[in-house]
Amino acid sequence: MLKIRPAQLNDRNDVLKFCVNTFDWGDYMDQVWNNWYSDSNGRLIIAEYEPDWRSIEPDTGIKSSAIVGVAHVYLCPNRNMIWLEGIRIRSDYRRRHIATELIRKMLEYGIEQNAKESAAIVSTNNVQSQQLMQSNGFTTISKWNYFNGYVTRNISSVNGYKVKVAVLDDIDSILIYLKSSEIFRLSGESYVDMWRWYPLDSTSLHHLIINKTVLVAKNSDYSIAGIAIIHKDYDKQLQIQYLDINVNQLSVLKHLILYAIDLDCLNTKQNDRLQIFSPQVSYINLVMKFMGINQCEEFLLYKRKI
Repeated sequence: MLKIRPAQLNDRNDVLKFCVNTFDWGDYMDQVWNNWYSDSNGRLIIAEYEPDWRSIEPDTGIKSSAIVGVAHVYLCPNRNMIWLEGIRIRSDYRRRHIATELIRKMLEYGIEQNAKESAAIVSTNNVQSQQLMQSNGFTTISKWNYFNGYVTRNISSVNGYKVKVAVLDDIDSILIYLKSSEIFRLSGESYVDMWRWYPLDSTSLHHLIINKTVLVAKNSDYSIAGIAIIHKDYDKQLQIQYLDINVNQLSVLKHLILYAIDLDCLNTKQNDRLQIFSPQVSYINLVMKFMGINQCEEFLLYKRKI
């Protein structure tokens, strides 16, 4: 019989045994387990079968681990949305609707917390996970590109654009800009923070500006020409979590990126390697290639009401 329960500290080793080669490069579960387990704004859950004859080791007669799945649900800062992540199923127990049961339990957690919607991200290469999300009532909200590489420094001037760290006085003009932005619409009105996609609204924008993570590029008439949101992740790597420019002002994007790198180098003396998240827009891809960033992965953002 399948049981979904909160994770226990001693579950870690059994879970990590089947969280090894989830992706081409391995898995990150061993890096996040402790944080997810102690997360006061989320819940780490386990799927476990009651021991039966299938869980007996033939050589020793000892019952092996009955843990067959794991997942984490996180209550987002606005407390209106939960984020679903880390769904893993042991290979010999797949195709038994265990992932669906984990999702059902995570949605129950959202209801307990009075959240209104749930969200998750899936690689465009992961067809099975896409089908899982769709079968559980999720719909695609937006498509995102994830760029990872080194920047070629080939720009020495800002050509009339002034890039700066946004201040609270900029909020109204930023919101006006976003309201008419094609990229903002294509983003699902979201930005990225540590591989979680959050609503980009006046409340989150206020918080981001206070934390000095919003960059704005302004024209000579002080109107906004572009926006970037930046962050330093747990690996001390610079992330650009959101990029927004007008198709007629492509050079703005390059200046925003280089300004973010210069700002990062002044503070931490890091090199020019960075991660960039951007809604899937063809002209941003062209600028990235021009700047020498060719490594790109694609993701789908899913949401559903709860």
